[in-house]
Amino acid sequence: EIITEVSIYSVLIPIAFGIKGFTSSPFILRAFFVYLCYGGLVDITSDFITEPHFFLNSFTFFQVLFFTWFLHRVINEKKLFNTFLGFMLFWCSLYVFCHLYLLNDWYFLKISSVFDTIAAIVISFIAAAALVILVKDDLELTKNPLFWFCLAIFGYTFCTYFIVSFITNPIYREKLWWIHNIANISAYLLYAYGYWVSSQRNTSK
Repeated sequence: EIITEVSIYSVLIPIAFGIKGFTSSPFILRAFFVYLCYGGLVDITSDFITEPHFFLNSFTFFQVLFFTWFLHRVINEKKLFNTFLGFMLFWCSLYVFCHLYLLNDWYFLKISSVFDTIAAIVISFIAAAALVILVKDDLELTKNPLFWFCLAIFGYTFCTYFIVSFITNPIYREKLWWIHNIANISAYLLYAYGYWVSSQRNTSK
């Protein structure tokens, strides 16, 4: 489908914006750029490889770890550092449990809907908390690039949560996957806008 191809290759938009101001961007946005490059490589590779592969199926695990780190940096509360470490340990344990125990997948080649669902729910809540903190602390919210990144993460994970959790029938899920594609494209556009806002900030300094 066209919408699926657009969803896959739209990752190149924020990557292009991220390259433009890479050297002047704060570390957290440079790290996000690396994440986008890795995600883009996985998405584009999956357009050509249909067989189960650890490199492709493990991306959700990496994504969850990265989103947790990113949102922790946005919230920027030192007293929550132990909570952050707890989440990272929880994700690793849950991923291993879902594959080795629930799926009996010792080669990590399958996709775990349990892990994906829990991850989407938790990350969407953390992203919402980060947005609330940004709204309280930043008077010029729309000029803060982190706001756009957190908004994109929240929208993407929240949409994924509903698709994964409430649509268990694979036939219906496939028919409604365009909603996920729209959320994915929207997230990439918000990332791109966030990078543009960041570059405008750097130019005005």
